Amino acid sequence: MKKGIVFLVLLFFLSARGNAQNWYYHYNGEKINLTVDRSCLKVVTHSHFQLPSILSINNKNFGVEMISNEDQLESQKITKLTFASALNETEYSNMVKILKEDPNVIRVSPYFESPLLENNPIGISDIFYVKLKKNGDTTLLKTVAKQKNIRIVKQIPYATEWYILSLNATDKTTSLEVANQFFEMGCFADIDPALMLSVEHTCTNDPEFYRLWNLKNTICPGIDINVCKAWEITRGAGVKIAVFDDGIDRNHNDLRGNLSSLSFDAKSGQSPSVFTSGNTHGTHVAGIVGAIRNNGLQVVGVAPESSIIEISHSFVQSSTILAEFASGINWAWQNGADVINCSWKVIGGRSPLLDNAILNAITQGRNGKGCVVVFASGNDGSGVSYPADSHPDILTVGAVNDNGMLAMSNYGPLLDLVAPCCCYSTMPGNQIGYKSGTSMAAPHVAGIAAIVLSVKPGLTGQEVRDIIEKTAKKLGQFNYEITANRPNGLWNYYTGYGLADAYAAVSAAFLCTGITNFMNQTVNSNTTVTGCNINVENVTVTNGSNALFDATETTTISNNFEVLPGATLEVK
Repeated sequence: MKKGIVFLVLLFFLSARGNAQNWYYHYNGEKINLTVDRSCLKVVTHSHFQLPSILSINNKNFGVEMISNEDQLESQKITKLTFASALNETEYSNMVKILKEDPNVIRVSPYFESPLLENNPIGISDIFYVKLKKNGDTTLLKTVAKQKNIRIVKQIPYATEWYILSLNATDKTTSLEVANQFFEMGCFADIDPALMLSVEHTCTNDPEFYRLWNLKNTICPGIDINVCKAWEITRGAGVKIAVFDDGIDRNHNDLRGNLSSLSFDAKSGQSPSVFTSGNTHGTHVAGIVGAIRNNGLQVVGVAPESSIIEISHSFVQSSTILAEFASGINWAWQNGADVINCSWKVIGGRSPLLDNAILNAITQGRNGKGCVVVFASGNDGSGVSYPADSHPDILTVGAVNDNGMLAMSNYGPLLDLVAPCCCYSTMPGNQIGYKSGTSMAAPHVAGIAAIVLSVKPGLTGQEVRDIIEKTAKKLGQFNYEITANRPNGLWNYYTGYGLADAYAAVSAAFLCTGITNFMNQTVNSNTTVTGCNINVENVTVTNGSNALFDATETTTISNNFEVLPGATLEVK
């Protein structure tokens, strides 16, 4: 039903400005005018003809795209010509005239503008649909088709009053013009011109989704985090994301259902968290992470079924602020956070206390598997800020804009990857609003970490970081190279491994093919080994010690493995 509604809306709102060609079609008894898109043309030629031989027409630059249709005749070749820039009306008319005069060109068809989908013109196929007034009108259909030299392809299954008709191989006119002729005869119940409209899966029913280029960029396709396809696999259920920020409006309708009952105020050192009227940053970040999907409200987050743990702080300077930050991070991992997002920085110095808290989360969180700790790189257009630069295992995130260009984002040797810089998200008082900066980029990556963990909960924090880095999209404007101490692929000084890609990361998590070797070891204390696949060889577990092998996929034990009396072995 939804697809039908989208189809009708697209047809109804096609531009009615008209043009010199006077292109149109009939819908619900009305004449709907079409506006020619003069940036491209469809050209049908004989199959042996090489169209590039006439591409010097008027000294215009062309892009050439071969088009293949299921109903395409073997004797024909269909090509879409795309001009470097849209032609004016005179240039366009001359181009069409020159093409039509070439004996190898069978037919030239326009494309039309679609105001709902920029840079995605509407084409004409070689077919159209005819609806009979009554079943006995098949004789009439055959008669008219013969008169106009049109082929009757077939009756449409389960819509038996409708027929598919097609142009013949040598027809010079377009199917749209013929469809209008059939309609204007008044002999048939209805005519559908079979415009070649865009069809896509509905990503979400959240009404403001169209604003979220960060999740699906229709203007610059690919400059987004590619999350719609990831949602077909997972949406983050079962994963807890700690948002350490200036508080979250817990009454927001697009967040409330995903907010954990667990919360903490790092300023006071007590639960619950604190939200202060006037603060907007934390609510915005929380929406990017996990605003609810498909509830018909406003926006949607990257991991819309995850659980958000709020850690609040006033971010007002005090003599104990670094201790408070450390307490907030330690509380997060000790209370079950899988991912910790920190869209903030510390200015003027460094703190061993804060460093230690971050290290604890990375190494001890998730029962030893390690939390994924995400920090914004900073917005100074210089080196990565502190504490994002304090440990190589922090996922440090810079920012790009909707054209894939670097935003005012910090960069350098400790930058891991980039994400969208600026977007709409939830704001206090059941509102949405626009914010920008690496503060907005970081929660995109935190959300991706959550959906990766939701498909493979056994992954270590290091494995999650590796997956996200290895699957990042390389941006064409930047040069990526093999770089020392950057083992997860080609890397760039300004964008790290590239733009975070949710679907690629989730797909890679499914594969989980890495091998962790635990070899030539004597286990003298309680030891846990984690990984996708664990290979154990030449290992002795001594009295009083416990060895735990926790593999996401398989644990293989072979060759000289010994568990001495009083020792224990666990394999998960």
